[in-house]
Amino acid sequence: MEFPPASLEVGGGAKQILFMKTINYRNWVACLLVAGCLNAAAGLAHLYSPLHDGDMFAYDGPSGQTQTTVTSNLLNTVPVFTVSNTATPTVADYYYYNGDQLLWAGYIQAGFRFVPSTSLLWLDGSKVVGGSWTSVTTVASSSVSIFESWYMTITNISTNVTVKAGTFEDCILFTGLASCYNYNTAQSFNQYYAAVYAPGVGKIRQAVINPSGTVTGWQDLVGAVVNGHTVGTGSNDVFKPRLTVTTPKTGARITGTNGIVRVIGTASDNVEVVKINLRVNSNDWTSAVFSTNKFTNWYADLNMPSVPLSTNVIDVYAQDGASPTNNTSTTNTFRMIYAVTSPLTLITNGLGSITRIGFTSNLLEVGRSYSVQAVPGKDYVFNGWTGGYATNAAKLTFVMQSNLTLTANFVPNPFTPLKGDYAGLFAPTNHSVVTNSGYFSLTLTDKGTFTGKLTAGAVAAPISGTFIGAGTAALSVRLGTSTVSLALQLDYTNKTIHGTLQGAGWLALLEAHKTAGTGQNFAGNYTLKLEGTTNSVTSPAGNGVAALAVSPAGVATVKGTLADGSLLNQITVVLPDGGIPFYNSIYAGRGFAMGWLSLTSSMPQAVHWVKPALAKETYYANGFDEWRNAGVARYVAPATKQAVVGWTNGFFIAEQGNLNGALTNRLVVSNAVLKAGSGGLTNVVITFTQDGQFSGSFKTPGAKSATTFKGVLWQADPLSTTGGGWFLGTNQAGSIQIQP
Repeated sequence: MEFPPASLEVGGGAKQILFMKTINYRNWVACLLVAGCLNAAAGLAHLYSPLHDGDMFAYDGPSGQTQTTVTSNLLNTVPVFTVSNTATPTVADYYYYNGDQLLWAGYIQAGFRFVPSTSLLWLDGSKVVGGSWTSVTTVASSSVSIFESWYMTITNISTNVTVKAGTFEDCILFTGLASCYNYNTAQSFNQYYAAVYAPGVGKIRQAVINPSGTVTGWQDLVGAVVNGHTVGTGSNDVFKPRLTVTTPKTGARITGTNGIVRVIGTASDNVEVVKINLRVNSNDWTSAVFSTNKFTNWYADLNMPSVPLSTNVIDVYAQDGASPTNNTSTTNTFRMIYAVTSPLTLITNGLGSITRIGFTSNLLEVGRSYSVQAVPGKDYVFNGWTGGYATNAAKLTFVMQSNLTLTANFVPNPFTPLKGDYAGLFAPTNHSVVTNSGYFSLTLTDKGTFTGKLTAGAVAAPISGTFIGAGTAALSVRLGTSTVSLALQLDYTNKTIHGTLQGAGWLALLEAHKTAGTGQNFAGNYTLKLEGTTNSVTSPAGNGVAALAVSPAGVATVKGTLADGSLLNQITVVLPDGGIPFYNSIYAGRGFAMGWLSLTSSMPQAVHWVKPALAKETYYANGFDEWRNAGVARYVAPATKQAVVGWTNGFFIAEQGNLNGALTNRLVVSNAVLKAGSGGLTNVVITFTQDGQFSGSFKTPGAKSATTFKGVLWQADPLSTTGGGWFLGTNQAGSIQIQP
């Protein structure tokens, strides 16, 4: 394959013909090839590519200023010279000499290692007449092989060559063209190179060639130090100092108590470093640097900002004494976090201990979060944190402050006699709605831990937590779509729980009692009656009715109906004094009936009945919010062939519920059966059940269909047993009564 020739201006008017097409951006490859092809001519390698530890070269041109340094070191135990560009320190060429012969060369870039095979290049007089050069690239877990076949020419330049560093004679022009193939990508490509070398100095000029193969300019040597000798005049000292920060590393996290961070580093220059400048977070520069050997090794103490755990940006650069302007090194920028530390004091009050979670030291970083756990001793319980933080949670996560003290308090275990189940109600003192009123249950262990549940409408929210020794607990609860705050307080004397439940714009009071459980005297059957009203236009006039059964374990089951036909169905518990927390969600979770019932009191109990406005409802679509008296009476089912009432003559009365006044029929007990006789209603049928409830139907005058009703018997006095219930009219709910 042939390439079009291009005219190459070298210096002093001499022109040479160079075969070229494209240039690889890795110019340092060509430097390596120069040394490689010079090795066969005795003395040429050291003459045109001398290498000494500490040599430095600076170039300037279209590619900007570049600077290279030479160091001697070991590569896999082999003594080599390494040539690196200060702008790209991860890229380096390396050379191995044996006397005047350069046996092999290679390069390393960012973890890649390129090792050429034994050189097959040789010189015949001043020309390379053939040969190939193959390099193998190895990186991490993959391997890439690149084959490079070079055709190279060395031409003597008859005229002097002048560059910025001065004028040089007996120079040579080295040109090269390589056909390359990448086995990993299966792609072919070309590389080109052109440079001028001066004896005793090395490369003094290199062509800058664009991708189309055109020489666009030259990078000229502007100054060098070769084997300790300066190339060029003092005014041409263009070598930038070199600076390295050894401590701290970028991203470091440094702790301290005095707000000072020590920065340590090294610096060097071809002549002398005269100053190191530093700044923190773009503030003013400081040169308060300490050194005893002209900054070869230096350190500076910097004052850090007082903001805890903030990221600080530190800039550092070196300056030399070159005239007329000082050369400066590349600015070294790194980031670090400075954390002020302060002592943490942990104190226990009572029998117990404190466990540090994830740390061991007492000297902690201010502004950082830490966690500790209070662990009570035998027969003791945790009773809250005091000091810098006041909280009741045994596990405390805190943000460290200066000289923080935390005290974990422990008291003798008071929970053993309070262990058991609790039940109660919660509601605001005004404006109760389905989202802020409901039923509460809790099971307490002898360690003060608890689980439980809050029920409001169709929502049941689980709860769990731990009471501290003072009997308090606080937690957040997800109740439906809202998060509410629950605060509880145990009453050790009365074995009750009081508290509050707070949501957005409302505060509910909570009361719960320890349940009776087994051993109580309340087991049996009861009937429940919610009294009606005298006006069925705005709310049901009838009685809500239910059967209430108490098991030997103290579980109370309520089954019945409200006066508008809504079902009552609750399983609750009996308290030691015979009280029952009653709560029933109705209207598909949009309303409720709730209150405290009593198995022992003869006084009426108050039950709150709330129905929201519900469109398309036949009965009371506008809703209502009422308190109704309720009562519970023990019920004993009649024996076989015994009437359900203790009297023989009575009345069945129906009123309200769209009726024109009260309609009455006589009731007669015959052969232990209660039957309806004549009166304002017809076809009166009553059926009684063993749990004290009854149901039936009647016809009003002129009605084509029967009206059904439900009710319960009330055995407050067996000789005067009565009954009450409800029926539904056209759009109102009426009441029925059975009485002697």
